[in-house]
Amino acid sequence: MSDSIALLFHSFQKGTPQKPEGFYRGTLLQLLPKTPTEQVGTLLSHLFLPWKGKQFSSKDQRGINILPSFMSPFLSLVFPKAVEKKDSYGVSAFPFQTKETKGIQDTITVIQLDYNQPTNPPRVRQVIDEIVSIGTDTFLGKAFLLEKDTPRLVAFFRLER
Repeated sequence: MSDSIALLFHSFQKGTPQKPEGFYRGTLLQLLPKTPTEQVGTLLSHLFLPWKGKQFSSKDQRGINILPSFMSPFLSLVFPKAVEKKDSYGVSAFPFQTKETKGIQDTITVIQLDYNQPTNPPRVRQVIDEIVSIGTDTFLGKAFLLEKDTPRLVAFFRLER
């Protein structure tokens, strides 16, 4: 395991389960590819990642991903049910429910983002994110993909104001 990945695991363990509210800018920190196809995806994501961040409503225990406005025609055509709206932040797509729970791989409590929502496409419904607060208005996240009902860690990301 590289030092940077070990540091991400360590930082996540030190985080606390605070509920985010509003918009947080997203940054992909580290992909953890398993297959040659995922390795190509890792390279492409470093060149071009069309993700701006996430919008949260703690009162409703839900949130949604925010993508750049130029993605609107593509998303509306390919994933029409997953697109909720277009506004000044960008395109809102791929909603999730939030809850406080024990981490999938950790003994700490996390905020879990569950994408198993009826409007999301099948592959997106297999995603589970977990976030913890690591500072004022800053969250560290883990992204998991369910493979045969077993979660596999696929990425680390950061959310910040």
